[in-house]
Formats: sequence, structure tokens, C-alpha cells
Amino acid sequence: MRIARIVLGLTALVFFVMAVALLARPQLAALVDLAPTTPTARVELAAMYSGLELGVAAFLALCAFFGGARLRPGLQLGGFALGGLGAVRLGVTLAVGPVAPLMYWFALAEILGSALCFWAATRVSEASQGGSADLEPSALGSLPWTEAEAPESLRRVYEHVTGAARDAIGWYLGERGLKKDMARYTRLGAIVLVAMAALLPLLAQIRLAYLRTGADRVDDWWTHPAWASVLLVVAAALVGLDRFFGYSTAWIRYMDAQSRLRQALDDFELEWQGLRAASAAGPLTPERTAALLAACRAFAAQVNTVVREETAVWTQEFQASLRQVDESVQARAAELRAPALTVAVPNGELAEAGWTLSVGGVARGGPRHSRSAAVAGLWPGAHTVRVAGSIGGRAVQAEAGVVLAPGEARTVELTLE
Repeated sequence: MRIARIVLGLTALVFFVMAVALLARPQLAALVDLAPTTPTARVELAAMYSGLELGVAAFLALCAFFGGARLRPGLQLGGFALGGLGAVRLGVTLAVGPVAPLMYWFALAEILGSALCFWAATRVSEASQGGSADLEPSALGSLPWTEAEAPESLRRVYEHVTGAARDAIGWYLGERGLKKDMARYTRLGAIVLVAMAALLPLLAQIRLAYLRTGADRVDDWWTHPAWASVLLVVAAALVGLDRFFGYSTAWIRYMDAQSRLRQALDDFELEWQGLRAASAAGPLTPERTAALLAACRAFAAQVNTVVREETAVWTQEFQASLRQVDESVQARAAELRAPALTVAVPNGELAEAGWTLSVGGVARGGPRHSRSAAVAGLWPGAHTVRVAGSIGGRAVQAEAGVVLAPGEARTVELTLE
């Protein structure tokens, strides 16, 4: 809880400082090439940057101050806000080309801050369980069973087994919330990205149709159909994270285990009251004491069975996830094995100044005077191979397309003419 409050407070402070600094000194916007030259531009800059950041800072500060159930929503907002800023800043930076180095530092700080907020949000769930992330057994100890002390010992046994059951129920309730949130985030993110991937090619077609009308062309890199593949890869990664960490399946397991434990606790408490009512009619004989202890032992065994079965299912799921990840990594590694390409030029020795080689428009070394050349460092896929030179004072060249499979060794023959 303390870690969560510190992270939340620092996040609120960052938003507050950035908002106040820009509000007090609008010329700071020049650091990122923003120049509000009119009153309208200054108002918009102050509202969207300072005003919005002040609102976020106030919300985060209130969540940190009151704590409790408000910590996780505050940390989640901070994580999504910083993550959105960092992801978009970095993505657009990579798309549009070189920018001021400050942009890279901002993106890095925002992404790290987002990860810190989400990590702190997970700690809130663990802290709600008394600071322990696991179920830990409690010792019952040795109890006296004389006739005078037997009732008190029975009470302690009863509190021991019911306390263990309530601890397990509380643990599953607390951890269920975290798994539920993570399952929702990853699945929702995957759904949104798949929808965007399906939408981008349509936007690109609309954009092309618009350009054919004779309108002025603008930078439309964001509608490039290749972004659909990028979004699908990220969506698949989110689903993979959900499967590996077992957020969705763990959420369902925890709900089932918590429900079974609560049902068992209710049944045992009623059974215990019935046995106590029966023993109230007379003295607490050894037989009645043994019956009460047998009921406690059966209930404790039932609680342990529920926890053990849930843990066994988790073990099976985790082992299956590890196997799936290993198989996927091995398959991906096989797909990305670098191919080997040899370019043969039978009349290459006739080129007076040697011949040059390029693959995909990228020059591969200087002039060559041999009949062949080996090309390394290529990715699997389609490539355009081009050779050029001069024979008898006349410029000659040759070009061919080649599709290289992972790990394939291919020889391409080109004749300068």
C-alpha cells in the first residue's frame, strides 16, 4: 500500500509540475517546436496541456491521499495516461523521421512511468492480503484436552479451521480482482487492435479515392495498410501474454475456488452448530469431543483439497503455456534463419572497372572483378538483386527478383548485357 501511494503521488507531482511550468512559462513549448503566436493558440495550449494535466494530477493526488480502494483506479489512470503518451510519441517519431532528442527521452520516461504505475497497481492487490502474495499455513499448536479445558480447546480448533478458510477466501477474492482486470485489459486491447487493423486498409482505400478527386495530397502515413499487420502482431502479443500469465483462466479458477470454499464454510458452520447443540444437552463427553474434532478435520481437509486442486490446474496450465511458448520460439527461430545468397555473373571478369552489386537498392560492397559474390545478412522474403558495370565502354546491367526461404542457400545467375 505504501509503495502504491508513493508511485501515485510521484505521478501526480509530475503531471502537476509539467502543467504549472507550461502555464507559467508558455515559451517552454518552444522546446518541442510549439510556438503559440496568437492569443487563441496560447489559450488552446494552456487548456489542453496545463488544464488537462492539472485535472489528472488532482485526481491522482486525491486517490493517493484517501488510499484504499481508490489506489488501483488512480494507478491505472496514470498508467494508461503515461502509456498512451509514450506509445504515440514513440510510434509517430519512428514514422515521421528524425526529431529532437528530447522526444526520445520523453517517450522513454513515459513508458517507464506507465510500467511503474501498472506494477504498483498489482502490489495493491497483494498488500490487501496482509503483505503476502501466497497462502501461508498457521500453526495450531498443542492443546490441552482435560474435561475442564476441552471446550476452550474445541473453540480454538474451530477458529483455526474457519480462519484458514476465510484467509483462503480472502486471498482468492483479492487475487481475482487483479486477474480480472488484467484479463480485461489484454483482451480488450486485442479486440481494439484487431478492429483497427481491419479498419486501416479501408481508410487507405478511402484516402486513395479522395486523392483521385484532385484534392491536395497530404501526409497519409497513418493510413498505410502495413499498419494493419503491426496492429495484428501487437494484438496477438496481448493474447499471448494473457495465455502465458493465465489472467483469464486464473480469474475463472479463483471464482470457482472462492465459491467452493464459501459453500464449504457455510456447511461446516451449520454442522458445527448442530453438533454443539446436541452436546449442550449433557456433559462434553470424549465421544462428543471426538465427533466435533472429526468435523473440524473433515472441513480442513475439504479446504486443502480445494486449494490443492486449484493449484494443480494452475500447474498444468502453466506447463502447457511454457511448452507453447517454447514451440513458438523455436518455430519463429526457424522462420527467421538467415538465408544464403550467391550471385553468379559469368561475364563479370569482362567489366573493366569491376561490377557492383545491390540487393533491395542497398549496395553490397565495392566493385568486384570475380564471377560470383556471396551476400550475407538477408532476411527471408522477396529481394531484388541488381548488378551493373561497364564492358567495352558500354554500361551494362542485369536485375532479377528472388524469394528466399528461411535457411535456404540460393544461387542467382545474372549476365551483364
